[in-house]
Amino acid sequence: MLKFIFLKSEKSIKNIIEIIFYVLVTLIISLLMPGDLSATVISTMIGFVLSTFLIKIINLLFGSLEDKIKVSGDTSELLKLYNADPSYKKIVELNGTKNTFIYHEIFVNDGKHKFEVIDDKDEYFELSGLIENNFTDLYSIHSRSTKSNEDTIRLDSVKVLDDKVVFYTLRSNFYNHLVTNRAIDYKIVDNLRLRDIYEHGPYIGSLENSKLSNHVGINALVFLNNNLLLIPRRAGDSTISKNVLRLQ
Repeated sequence: MLKFIFLKSEKSIKNIIEIIFYVLVTLIISLLMPGDLSATVISTMIGFVLSTFLIKIINLLFGSLEDKIKVSGDTSELLKLYNADPSYKKIVELNGTKNTFIYHEIFVNDGKHKFEVIDDKDEYFELSGLIENNFTDLYSIHSRSTKSNEDTIRLDSVKVLDDKVVFYTLRSNFYNHLVTNRAIDYKIVDNLRLRDIYEHGPYIGSLENSKLSNHVGINALVFLNNNLLLIPRRAGDSTISKNVLRLQ
C-alpha cells in the first residue's frame, strides 16, 4: 500500500514546486518593474513566460542527469567490466566515424533455423527481496519520466537447437522494468549498484539466472519511398534517452 501512496503523491509535489517557482519569478519581475496596473500586468506576463522557459531548461537538465544516474552510457567502463569475452565488443563505422558498443549476441539469425515461442502467460516474474526492499528508492529516480504500469513479456531463456531456436517467455510488468533494467547503475547506498550485485562481470549473465525484468522490445525501421529512413526523437519524459534521436 505504501508504494501506491508514494506514486500518487509524486506528481502533486512536482506541481507544487513548479507553482512556487512561477510565483517567485513573477514577484521578482514585479519588484524590478514597479509602477501602475499596466506595468504590473506586463511584469506578470514577463514573469510567467520567463519562468516557463526556465522550468523547461531545468527539466531538460535534470532529465539528462536522471538518465545518467540510472543507466551508464560509458562504453569503456562496461568493456572493462565485461572483459571475459572479446565478442561482446562491437564496432560500427558510420560516415568515417567508428562507434563502439557492447552487447551479447545470444543468437544471430542465419536463415537456417525455425523459431518457436513457448509462452507461459500465467507465470509472473518476481523481484528479488533486495529490489523489493528498495523499490521506493529505485522508483523515485524516474521522477521526470512518464510512467504507466502494464504487463510486459519477459524473455526468460533462449535455447538454440540444431534446426530451431526456442524462446521461453513469461510475464512481468513495466514497474518491474523501471526498478531493474532501467535502474541498474543507480547507487542504492554509497557506491553500490544493482549491476555490482547481479551483473558484476566479467561475463554478461544468462537470461535464466537474471534478476532483471528483461522485457521483450520490438524495433522497426521505417523507410520512405525516396529511401530515406525515419529516425524518431524520443520524448522529453521517456524513461531513458530523453530528447535523443533513436531507433528504439
